[in-house]
Amino acid sequence: MNILSDPTQTILELQARVLERIAVGAPLREVLALVCELVETATPEGVCSIMLLDEATGALNVAAAPSAASGLVSALNGLVPSDLAGSCGTSVYQRQPVYVEDTGTDPRWEAFRAASVTYGIKACWSYPILMSGGRAAGSFAISRPSCGTPDESHQQLLRIASQLAGIALERTRSHDLLESAVRRYQDLYDSAPDMLASIDPSTLRIVECNRTLADIVGFSSDELVGRSVLDLHHADSRVGTKRVFRMLDGQDEVEREGLQVVRRDGSTIDVNLKVAARRGSDGTVLHLRAVWRDVTRRKRAEEALQRSQRLDSLGVLASGIAHDFNNLLVGITGNAELAALSLDPDSPARRKLAEVLRASARAAELTERLMSYAGKSKLTIGVVDVCSLTRESVELVRSSKPRSVDVVVDCDCEDAMIDGDATQVRQVMINVLVNAFDSIGERGGSVRVSLKTVCATRDDLSAYTFGGDVDPGDYVLVEVTDDGCGIESDVIDRIFDPFFTTKRGGHGLGLASTLGIMRSHRGTLRVESRIGAGSCFRLLFPVSHAVRAADTTYDAPTEFGPGNTSVLVVDDEVAVRKVSSQMLTALGYRAVSVERPSEAVELVREDPNRFGAVLLDLSMPGMSGEEVFEGIRGIAPNLPVVFYSGHSSEAEVQGLLADRAHATFLAKPFRIAELGQALELVLPSR
Repeated sequence: MNILSDPTQTILELQARVLERIAVGAPLREVLALVCELVETATPEGVCSIMLLDEATGALNVAAAPSAASGLVSALNGLVPSDLAGSCGTSVYQRQPVYVEDTGTDPRWEAFRAASVTYGIKACWSYPILMSGGRAAGSFAISRPSCGTPDESHQQLLRIASQLAGIALERTRSHDLLESAVRRYQDLYDSAPDMLASIDPSTLRIVECNRTLADIVGFSSDELVGRSVLDLHHADSRVGTKRVFRMLDGQDEVEREGLQVVRRDGSTIDVNLKVAARRGSDGTVLHLRAVWRDVTRRKRAEEALQRSQRLDSLGVLASGIAHDFNNLLVGITGNAELAALSLDPDSPARRKLAEVLRASARAAELTERLMSYAGKSKLTIGVVDVCSLTRESVELVRSSKPRSVDVVVDCDCEDAMIDGDATQVRQVMINVLVNAFDSIGERGGSVRVSLKTVCATRDDLSAYTFGGDVDPGDYVLVEVTDDGCGIESDVIDRIFDPFFTTKRGGHGLGLASTLGIMRSHRGTLRVESRIGAGSCFRLLFPVSHAVRAADTTYDAPTEFGPGNTSVLVVDDEVAVRKVSSQMLTALGYRAVSVERPSEAVELVREDPNRFGAVLLDLSMPGMSGEEVFEGIRGIAPNLPVVFYSGHSSEAEVQGLLADRAHATFLAKPFRIAELGQALELVLPSR
């Protein structure tokens, strides 16, 4: 190809070959080098170069110069455009062609005189590469070993070559921008929290999907592409899923809640599905876009809230029942004790009264379980060695159950302690173990009890659907697993309800009290079960960071010598007032009882020194026990007070007694000796 013989043909061939490489997406440097090579073929004495502007530095660098010496390329790199920056720098600066006839005399080449001599450059013709909008992005140049200016055919060749270089550059930058946009879209698509997929409308098969869908269901994107979208759904959800796609015949977007997607491992997640149709100009559905939103955590939270609200409501009911029942028991046990005191030691009636007291004690245990469920049981908080306590509980249960059940205890946290009431924590262990043994029955089986410390995150705790709202942190995890008959799925949510039982002769308070104790200990639990495969109870107790103290006991006084001390009894229940007064009389006190709280305050106001102590119910209409206390202490600041109640929680009791001297708490029902001990605690030593 020689421009001197046929300039037009030369330019056409140049355009055709370069545009072909651009069309097939050849790399930019390859295309620019081809432009230089083809022009050099047409102008045998010329050495071609293409320089591109670095927008970050504002300098020109050589992008293509296949025939130029490497030293010349190094000398040209970093050229800053100006009026005196050689042919190329000046051309870019002025955005005009610059034809230097003699580099030895042209002032624009003064800074490059040495390079021109070294590399034999006598003339240099440069044409700016202009982008859309007229911005100069570089230059195309022909350097010659002899002085001279370009004729019309050379000028045309320079212009066409710079245009082709500009086209290649525009195409590359557009392609880069497009690829960048595609990458950003793909990143957004893949990192979207929702599961996304494109669906073939004719086959309902997945055409593409995002990484979120693949990660959640456990299949790779390649495995998902080509599968029917219906295969992702649980069998129970497929009818609803089909209905969604059928509804698209008349709508552009359909949404359905309450579906389930099946993971690779067989587990399921709850989802809401939204499907949108993309139509052509004639209304034909081109493709479908499906969006699955994982609502498992939200649904679990809603279920936990509903369960908590139901349990709270039942707790209020249980607390109210326990309160009324305890008031009745005060009358029963108090009168039975008083009657026994009035009889001869050998009287047959004393044995009958002893039976009444034993029955009352069993009734009190039932109310205590109700109080445990309501989270208002009496707690004696200490540092509990949960491993030792668990082993003791296992031995207690095993001694009363069939030997056909094997029990394995695996404690991985021998030094772990929890803050709690040892008696109540033991009751939790016994209740859960009894449930495991009973589910196995006489047929034989095994129970495994494992304990370890765990650091539970908020995500971990979200799976614990029973118990209170607990915080992330260190816990002792107790797992009791059996291979018994299992629990029906529709029964699991009810097993902690008071009075609900599936056992013949059961009273439905064992697991109910377990839940209440766990909540009062700031713990939580979960249950997993399969019919025929057994159950697993997982209990979390917060780890204690306290040091276990030595056990202490309290030796209560056995003799009471109150003398002429008067005690004011304040209770709205007539039976409780009556029996409490009689108990006080039996202990040697003088009792004065009133029904209304306001009467109590008035009696103390009339004579602040009349009473040695006050026996004060916490739950009364009109004024609470605390309000009565404040009224009395406002008159007689040091008057001893024994609060009593049938349904106050440990936290309420601790808050009640905090910073209140000469005050204690007595739980209903109580025996005469317990009342005497409470008074001894608050009355001055004698």
